[in-house]
Amino acid sequence: MTDAPPVQLEGEKLIHAKLTDRFSPSQLQVQDVSGGCGSFYAITIASQSFKGLSVVKQHKLVTETLKKEIEGIHGLQVRYSRFRTAGRTHGAQIKTLVQ
Repeated sequence: MTDAPPVQLEGEKLIHAKLTDRFSPSQLQVQDVSGGCGSFYAITIASQSFKGLSVVKQHKLVTETLKKEIEGIHGLQVRYSRFRTAGRTHGAQIKTLVQ
């Protein structure tokens, strides 16, 4: 299940939809942290699609998925949230891309 706030801005909705379609995340939060102008987004995502991948590879997959959206923004912060499988907790990392 993904966490979608009841009211989302258009950019948040678009990013949320693209990441949901691509990764079927167990957790996904997208927030415009630029005051609503769409120039900086904070994303938290957890997905089985990332299992066994390095944080760099996870980040590459997310940024490739959002390539078109990234062209029009100044910054993107992605947190790869912890998720549990078979009693094990998998790590969380934060990466920031600033254009």
